[in-house]
Amino acid sequence: MKFGFDKLHKITGENSPEFKESELRKNTTVYINAGGRGTRLNPVMNKTEKGITKALIEFDGEPMIQKHVNLLLRLGFPKVIVGAGDHTNVKNYFKGQEDERLIVVNENHQEDTGGDLIKAMRAMHNHTKNVLVENVDTILYIENIDELLAQHERTNAVATIVLTTRKNVPNEGAFYVDNNKKVIFTDEARNKLNKPTNWSGFRASSTGTILFDSIFLKSYNWNSGDGRLSIYRDIVPELIKNGALYAYNNGNNMFVDIGTPEKYFQVKRREKKLFDALGNRYLNQDK
Repeated sequence: MKFGFDKLHKITGENSPEFKESELRKNTTVYINAGGRGTRLNPVMNKTEKGITKALIEFDGEPMIQKHVNLLLRLGFPKVIVGAGDHTNVKNYFKGQEDERLIVVNENHQEDTGGDLIKAMRAMHNHTKNVLVENVDTILYIENIDELLAQHERTNAVATIVLTTRKNVPNEGAFYVDNNKKVIFTDEARNKLNKPTNWSGFRASSTGTILFDSIFLKSYNWNSGDGRLSIYRDIVPELIKNGALYAYNNGNNMFVDIGTPEKYFQVKRREKKLFDALGNRYLNQDK
């Protein structure tokens, strides 16, 4: 075990009935995983020496990363961190825009999604209680953001993953969830877990969005140079083994992974309608 869950729960506290949902977003930083090289898009886009910068792919007149940042700040999250890996062109794009609410982090040496996330969290000061991690190459509508955050508090989870029941998505049905919303298995583990043979619950797919306890990330037993660390192949399976990963069922709501040529062209064909619908849904949710 790489961390002590009993110690972690003593630090973060048990369920707090007085916790107000209106304050939940104020206690959540958002980290956008934007350092990928976009290898699946090589057939349709120009590749540089650092691969394709997915964060700067434009839809409806704006880079994907700008759409993420605009929406997240509009929704009231206090800080958005863009984890751009070694894509310095993302840092250059945001030149003059960074402030106390928006930070772009570059890494000379990328150490996979988990490694870069942990390094970014350790470099930060004045942490919020939770960190919501999402991928730059996804379009996602979360049914109720505050309910996601509130569920995370109620279950005293170390992490809560947002799952979709949509069909024809990457790694469809890879996550097994029991009737208590606890994740008990994933097909995405680097070292395979024991697949349940007799269980009661549902199966769903990852949306690339997961809510972490900040202290967990800062105290995780990994340091730069220890080797590449993946969120989904390494950290998530360890959380499952320790009964600390819960699922938020986002049902059949909007979810598109634009990382393949097929999905990229699908989105391009209806980009304005798609992003307008996404923004309007979140606006209505916040009323």
